[in-house]
Amino acid sequence: MPQKETARTVRIPIPISRLAGEMKAFPKKTILYSPESAGSIDTIFFMRTGMVIEVEQVSSTHRLTQIYGPGDFVGLETIHGRPRYMVTAAAAADTEVIPLQKVAVEAAISSDLAFANFFNAALGKIAARQYERLRAITTLPTAIRRLAWALLDLEDRLGIIDGEDVVTPGITHEALSGITGTTREQVTLDMKLLREQKLIQYSRRNIRILVPVKLAEMAGLETDGRP
Repeated sequence: MPQKETARTVRIPIPISRLAGEMKAFPKKTILYSPESAGSIDTIFFMRTGMVIEVEQVSSTHRLTQIYGPGDFVGLETIHGRPRYMVTAAAAADTEVIPLQKVAVEAAISSDLAFANFFNAALGKIAARQYERLRAITTLPTAIRRLAWALLDLEDRLGIIDGEDVVTPGITHEALSGITGTTREQVTLDMKLLREQKLIQYSRRNIRILVPVKLAEMAGLETDGRP
């Protein structure tokens, strides 16, 4: 039987290890940064484990902008030269990050080809995810089909091994509504429907996809015939 694991972890890449500071742990629900953060924004975080949700405030509501997982860079507003953070980032699961100073990152981008390639590839993955999310929102005609896509995407990026299964750390229905471009109430209804159809199991702690091929069909994704 496969060994039970508690978190998806990425090894620290060599280009990162050259710049890495001391690893920092952020327990679930801890704020990494927000528009109210004191001082200048001079740190980028490389995620080793966990999940971070980033939201921006629009009028009186919060809108999800990105979900980050192991291997992602968080806090990229530092590179963009903004005087303060415009969004709020919070750990949605126990998270470990490696702080990287802005000046060191900028110097490495211009002088270290390996780091520049690694950094640009990581940014490319974030941009590709955003494109796929927008594609799902605009092309999948129903909320439940968009939800199926989101659950598969999150399992692929954030899933952890639990015995012989893969589970996704628990994520709020509010966050899922931000991913799928619908309401929290609609997500709750659709999650219950998927559970009644025995396609998923879920709790506050995690989400388990029971029949991935069925969700893939709902999401309009190609499958390899696995049950």
